[in-house]
Amino acid sequence: QLVETPDLAEKAADLWLALPPEERQETALVAPTHAMRAEIHDHIRAGLQEEGVLHGPEASITRLINTHMTRSQLGDARNYHPGDVVAFHQDVINHRVKAGDRFTVTGHSRADDGSLRVLLADGDGNRRHIDPRGTIRYRLAVYETTEMTVQAGDRIRWTANAPKTDSGDRNLVNGAGAEITRVGRAGLGIRTDDGRDIAMRLDDPQLGHSDHGYSRTIHAAQGITCDHVIAVLESGHGQLTDQQSFYVEISRARDSAVVLTDNIEQLTETLTANTGERLTALEAIGETAAGREVEREVQPAREMAREALQIEPASAAIMQDQDSVQSHEAVHETVQTQGLDRAVEEEVRDMSAMSLEDHEAEWRELDDMDELTRERVPVRSNEAGMAREEPQEPSQEISSDRAKDRDFGMEM
Repeated sequence: QLVETPDLAEKAADLWLALPPEERQETALVAPTHAMRAEIHDHIRAGLQEEGVLHGPEASITRLINTHMTRSQLGDARNYHPGDVVAFHQDVINHRVKAGDRFTVTGHSRADDGSLRVLLADGDGNRRHIDPRGTIRYRLAVYETTEMTVQAGDRIRWTANAPKTDSGDRNLVNGAGAEITRVGRAGLGIRTDDGRDIAMRLDDPQLGHSDHGYSRTIHAAQGITCDHVIAVLESGHGQLTDQQSFYVEISRARDSAVVLTDNIEQLTETLTANTGERLTALEAIGETAAGREVEREVQPAREMAREALQIEPASAAIMQDQDSVQSHEAVHETVQTQGLDRAVEEEVRDMSAMSLEDHEAEWRELDDMDELTRERVPVRSNEAGMAREEPQEPSQEISSDRAKDRDFGMEM
């Protein structure tokens, strides 16, 4: 079922909270961005506090959000912002760094040759100066931080595998869930979904790789299957709204699915125009073997959209706003009327008019948009056609737009 509502996050939370506790465990909440997930979680946690499911004192956890920078971006000191956390996953002997060590970016400095260095400090105040242009960039990851509040009764989900400790392997797997059972002054009691009870200090590095577990992004939802699905899909969210995303959201359900959107008519138009298929310019104009089979490449997306728009109605337990529902048959008819095939053909013709360089640059910008958490250093092309980075001094202006970019916020 399609439901049109002005407040997507609140409505998604209300539908989930209206379910009996046992059905909540079998209902997947799927949202396109981390920003939308955060809004949904705020509403859900408020409802669970009223129910008494969340109780007792609160604790604040510093979450680590992977910036997912490319190797090229990791090699540019300007992309390391004060407050970022740099985590090393391999030893770096000449810097006296071991795998697992974490440092906070404190600023930048200039070397004698004029190159930019990144200043790091650990929790004990030990400092390091690194030049990320070398091989050191292959041995680290850069994270932004945000605070997350938890109480006893909260559901969390791991966003990275837990490394082995001196006490052995915790066997905490990326994507697995757990419940907070106790909040103490210095630590938490946690019960994993496989029934193990573990204790963690509030400064345990693994807690940085956790998140509230009430919803998932479209990327993280791939591979899961539940009885019911409540999915959010914004009508005008550019490249994050396409036929493949729509199909992923609703195909997670065994029995029923509800798709919440802010504008059904606009969503239909957006899905008609955006198949989710990605072709290079040469493929689009038929200059490669793949290009000569464009029809075969785009056909699966067409079929997925048609199949997706024919999903069976959701159960009454999930569906509540009947007046705001447009039947799947009507949406399917609208898509057919507006000409899905014609829209795909027009899109391919438009793509063929682009130069190869412009086309690939566009997809580099859009690639992994859901993971974008900061403004990156712009990349330009020189006369020889080789990519080069535009000189730019580190400044507050670079990091001031982070809040805007978080809307596109790909953790598993």
